[in-house]
Amino acid sequence: TLRATTPRDYFHQLPFFVIVAAIAGLTGAMFNQIQAFTSRFRPSASNKLARMIECAFVVLATVGIRFAASAYAGQCMTPPDAWAKDDFGVRFNCAEGEINDIATVFFIYPGKSIGWMFGMAEHVWGEAYGFTPQGLAIAAGCYLLMMALAFGIAVPGGLFMPSLFLGACTGGCAGLVLKNALPEAWDIQPGLYSLIGATSALGGVFRSSVSLVVIMVEST
Repeated sequence: TLRATTPRDYFHQLPFFVIVAAIAGLTGAMFNQIQAFTSRFRPSASNKLARMIECAFVVLATVGIRFAASAYAGQCMTPPDAWAKDDFGVRFNCAEGEINDIATVFFIYPGKSIGWMFGMAEHVWGEAYGFTPQGLAIAAGCYLLMMALAFGIAVPGGLFMPSLFLGACTGGCAGLVLKNALPEAWDIQPGLYSLIGATSALGGVFRSSVSLVVIMVEST
C-alpha cells in the first residue's frame, strides 16, 4: 500500500513524475509503431495454416524469451520478509531461500506481479523489494517485444493488462533507480512510480486519457 502523497512529495518529485510518465507513455506509443510495422507481414485471415504456424512461433518465442532472460540475466536475491506471507517470488536457478528477480516478474500471474510492483513502498530504507532496476528494465524490453509479437495473432486477447504490466516495469525501474540515487530524506516510493508508469503506458497505447483516469482510480 502506498502512503498518502504529501505536498512536499509533489514539490520535490513532480519533475521526476513527469519524466517517468513521458518515458512510459513513449513505450506505449512505441508498441503501437512496432505493431503497425509488423502487421504488414502477418498472414491474411483466410490463410488458416499460416495463422496456426504464426501462433506456434509466437508461443515458442515467448517461452524462449522468458526462460532465456530469467536464466542468463536474472539475479538471485533474498526476498523481503514483509512479502513472505504472500508466497512472493520464484526460485528459478537460485539457492534455497532466494528468488530470481526476472523470473518473479515473468512467471507469476501478471495481476499479482503488478500488485507487488505497485506495493514497493512500505519497506525500511535499504531493504530489498524483491525487484531490481536492471531486472525490471530487462523485463520491460522483453515484454515490449513479446507484446508486439503476440498482438494480432489468431488468439483472443487484449492489451489492457499487458500495457499495465509494461508500464509498471518501466516506472518501477525508474523508481528504484531514483530511490538508490537520492538521499533518504526524499522518501522515494518506487511503487508510486510504477503506478505512474502503468497509467502512462496505458495512455500511450490507447490514447484515451480521461477514461483511463477513472479506470485507474477505480482499480487502485
